[in-house]
Formats: sequence, C-alpha cells, structure tokens
Amino acid sequence: MAAAATPLSGSHLPESHGRCGEWSLVSRSSDTGGVLGRPVLAEEGKPDVAHALFLVLSNPVDGRDDEYNKWYDEVHIRDVCEVPGVVAAQRYRVRPDIPPADVEPGDGRLPQRHLAVYELDDDPAKVFGEFLARVGDGRLPLSDTLDMSSVVMSVWEPGARWPQ
Repeated sequence: MAAAATPLSGSHLPESHGRCGEWSLVSRSSDTGGVLGRPVLAEEGKPDVAHALFLVLSNPVDGRDDEYNKWYDEVHIRDVCEVPGVVAAQRYRVRPDIPPADVEPGDGRLPQRHLAVYELDDDPAKVFGEFLARVGDGRLPLSDTLDMSSVVMSVWEPGARWPQ
C-alpha cells in the first residue's frame, strides 16, 4: 500500500498566470495548498476530464526543503504551466504516517516525498516533448535544490470514470 498524499500547503501562486490569464488560483488555504487551474474544467463542447495527467515525483536535496518548495511554487510550476497543453497543476506532499510505520518493508512506499500533477489537454507526446525541449534549452530551468536522482516522471491517460 502506498503512502497517502496531501496537497502541499504554503504555495505562493498568483491570482492569474502568464499565457493562461484565464486561470485563477483555485485554492490558497493551508489545507489544500496552491492550485493553478481553470475554475471550471468543462468548457462548451469539451469533455470535463483531462486528456492526460503528467505526474512528477521528486525530493529536494537534503537540507534544502524550504528553498526547493519556494523554487517549485514560485518558479517551476509556473514555467511548466507555460508549456502549451498544460492546463492545471497541483502539488502534493506525502503523509508519512499513512500507512502506519509498523507496516513491513516492501509495502509499496515511495522514496519521494513530493508529487506534482499537471493536467494536459493536448497530445501527451507533444506536450512532453515541448517540456523536455524547454528544459534542454534553458527556458524551463531546473534548480540545484532538486535531487535529480529522485525524479520519476510519467504520463497517464484516462481509463474508466465514475460517475459516467
């Protein structure tokens, strides 16, 4: 069983955002953290489910948690949201108390403590390719507070949905 995740609190995101000026800060509470996204997912003639989700698991370099969170919340999440096809973003942090500490090894716990979920509304290969191009050419700079050895990225397409 994997550990539960909770939305990251303390995000400092703007009320509107660059290319996506129609976006708003959906939540700023300490319970949910900052969420960049459209207030209403469903638009006329469009499905109300993401084309795909881009998930990134990561950790900060030891001892640099505050710097990492500041960079991720104030710089990186905005840079990723500038990639065409990225329509919303949410960060989470793991709840280390779930499952309980007495669960045996091999219980499915991940070593990463942070998760970013990006909602995509375009072809995932195209969006991911642009993301990698921007990292490569410096338009989407990475921080030295990010432990690159901890980074795991994956793109997920929708399956069954309930309610229908």
